[in-house]
Amino acid sequence: MLVYILLSLLVIANVIFEKIFTKHKIIGSQNKNKKRYSALLDFLVGSKFLIIFAIVFFATFKAVGVGYDTANYYNYYEELRTGQSVLFEYDSKGFEVGFVFLNSILAFFNLGFVFLQFAIALITAVCFSFFIRSLSEDKGMSYFLFIALGTYAQSYSAYRQIISMSLIAVAIVMLFKNKYLWFILLTLLAFSFHSSAIMCLILILFKFIKLDWKSVLLFTALTVVCYFGFREIMYMLDMLFGVDYYQRYFVDGQTLMSETSGLDIMYTIALVLIFIGFYIFKNKLKLNDEQRKKYDYFLLMFLMVPLIRIVGMSLNYQALVNRLTMYFFFSLLILIPSFAEGTRGTKYHKFIVPTIYIVAGGYMYYLYAIKLSCGVAVYKFIWKD
Repeated sequence: MLVYILLSLLVIANVIFEKIFTKHKIIGSQNKNKKRYSALLDFLVGSKFLIIFAIVFFATFKAVGVGYDTANYYNYYEELRTGQSVLFEYDSKGFEVGFVFLNSILAFFNLGFVFLQFAIALITAVCFSFFIRSLSEDKGMSYFLFIALGTYAQSYSAYRQIISMSLIAVAIVMLFKNKYLWFILLTLLAFSFHSSAIMCLILILFKFIKLDWKSVLLFTALTVVCYFGFREIMYMLDMLFGVDYYQRYFVDGQTLMSETSGLDIMYTIALVLIFIGFYIFKNKLKLNDEQRKKYDYFLLMFLMVPLIRIVGMSLNYQALVNRLTMYFFFSLLILIPSFAEGTRGTKYHKFIVPTIYIVAGGYMYYLYAIKLSCGVAVYKFIWKD
């Protein structure tokens, strides 16, 4: 997990130096007469360029052996590149048309697999940077959470889904700008890379739902409905969208079922407690109306994580259903900095901010040193494979 530690330290260093340079008016809008070195520091530190560069660099040049799914994508890409007669064919591999098209474009020019990894890394970095810059109250903290909570690591393995998640992140920004058509179009584009993204259309409803205990109970009740009608719902989605993703994995995929472990239950309980904590303190935070709407939206989005996990555990499909939570889990990139911002001016703020970094760092250690999530814990460069 050395690469994640290095990236985390880079983010922390960027946060510290940005505060120092801003305080001394070396960078930022307060510096009216920027010298050449100030402009360079503003670009490298203020714009988070070094962080973005490192994120793209490590995701681009990782070995094929890093990530459970990478080898399958490598074999598929090489098949396209060496046998160009199958370019742009939506074939039996089961990959969505958007992903097939991206692979085919790069394979058509006979580019190596590293260029596909670069394209995915760049899409991920650009989209999530846009998401963070547009909505975060503390951009440095959001970048740290992006690495520590595992969202970034998806670009090392879950290629199709990280592209979908990145597009959904941009779609949410469009939603906050009241550009509903753009939200729908981007969600459909995300669907073309991973069919599970279609469920993110529900996010448009969150914009109009007031977060209170009634709405929490409503979503809990809907979870119960989903539990009893899960197979029927999945089959309906399969029929509506003409793909076999739902039928193949959720209806016929008996071999992919797994028993719910005690750790799964404890983790889900922890998520519920986190939601309750954020909910209890939401009215005590010092946020303006716009910040409060944003806080409520992402808190409601986060609520979907434990609810989806409960359905998965109940059906012993948690290994697959939990993948759907990835679309909602990255709400923490905005929710946690909003919570920290709401405590600004209180005696708790100086305690809460470092605690967030420490707890997130601990979670990162659990994710990559203990759980060994998604086969991305041990990093190797592509030239060492």
